[in-house]
Amino acid sequence: MIHTIRTAGHLSSALSYFAWTGVASIANVLSKEPVTMYWSSEAQSVGIVETSDVSLEKIALEIIHLATRWSEGWTGEIVDYSKGSFSPFSPRFKAINPDADSQDWINHQNARTQWLDHLEEVDDELARRLIHGLGEAAYWRFDGREPRPDHGASRWEMKTRNRGEEFIKNRFHPLCREISTWSVDELQDSLQGNKVSDTLNKNSTDSRTSTGLTPPGQADSALAFTALLGIGNFPITHRIHAMSVTPGAHPYSVLHPSWVILPIPTVPISSERFENIMLTAEWAAVVDAIGTNHGAPFVGDHFLAPARTTLKQWGIPAASVHRIHKGGTSSAPERYFEFGTVVLL
Repeated sequence: MIHTIRTAGHLSSALSYFAWTGVASIANVLSKEPVTMYWSSEAQSVGIVETSDVSLEKIALEIIHLATRWSEGWTGEIVDYSKGSFSPFSPRFKAINPDADSQDWINHQNARTQWLDHLEEVDDELARRLIHGLGEAAYWRFDGREPRPDHGASRWEMKTRNRGEEFIKNRFHPLCREISTWSVDELQDSLQGNKVSDTLNKNSTDSRTSTGLTPPGQADSALAFTALLGIGNFPITHRIHAMSVTPGAHPYSVLHPSWVILPIPTVPISSERFENIMLTAEWAAVVDAIGTNHGAPFVGDHFLAPARTTLKQWGIPAASVHRIHKGGTSSAPERYFEFGTVVLL
C-alpha cells in the first residue's frame, strides 16, 4: 500500500516547503522502504511525501515522541557563560568570552560533546541532523580581534534576538514542550492543513511562531515544529577564512542574504537525493544566477545551460524563489522569507 502524504500549504510558503522536507526526513527514519518526495502538478502545488510503510498517523505519533524526548533532553540544556545563560545548541547568541582564562568555550564544548555523544548512542538521527543544519557558534572566526560567532550559524535560523533571546531556549524548546501535549489527531489535522492552531503564540495576528519562514502572522505550531526540523536537510559547510555556507542562500558569504532559492522536484526523489542536489555545483550556479538577477528569470545565461539541463534531467524544472525581508533594529534585526514565486529553469 502506498501512503501519499500531502503537507499543508502551498509552494509560495517557505513554511510549507520546509515542513515538506521535515515530513520526508521523519518518514525516512521510520521507513524500512524507499521514501520519495516531490511537488504536485496542480495550479496550487503542494508538497507530497510517498511511502509504502509509514502512514500520516505514524508521522504524527513520531512528532509527539520527538517533541517529548527533545523537550526533556538536549533542547533544555543550558550553560552559564560570562555574558548570560544560553543553550549550547543555539548557533547565535551573545559572544562567548574568547579570553584564554575564560571557561566559556570549555563549558560550551563539554556540554555539546556530551549531548552529541548521547544522541549518537541512542541513534537519534533527526536531532543530529538538525543540530548539524543549525550550525554552531564559530569559535574560529574573528574580525581583527573581535569574535564573530554568528558566522558559523545557518542563515535559516532566524529567531530575532531582542532582549538577549536565542533560538533553542526561547523558541524551539517551548515549541517542543507545546507539541508534546498534542494528540495524534490534532497533529494530523495540522500537517494536512485542516486547521491552523498557533497555540505557541495564542493565535496572535502578529505571531512569530514560523520563526522567519513566513512574514509575521498566525502559523500552526505543529507545522512550524516540522518545518524547523526540516532545517536539518540544509547542511551548512564551515569555512576557516569565511562565513559558513548555507545551501540556497544568496549571497552565501554575507550575514544577511537577500534571497533563498529552493529546488522544486516534480518527479519522486529520495530525501538523500534532495540533500545531494542542494549541495551540487549545478544548484549553486542556479542560486547565484537567480540571486544576482534579483529573483527574476534567467537573462543571457548561456553559460548556465549545462547546469540547467542537468537539473531538469534530475527532475528539477523550476526553483522556488523568496526575497528575505530584513527590518527591525541594527542590534536585533528581524529577518523573514517573503512569499515566493516560481522561476522555470
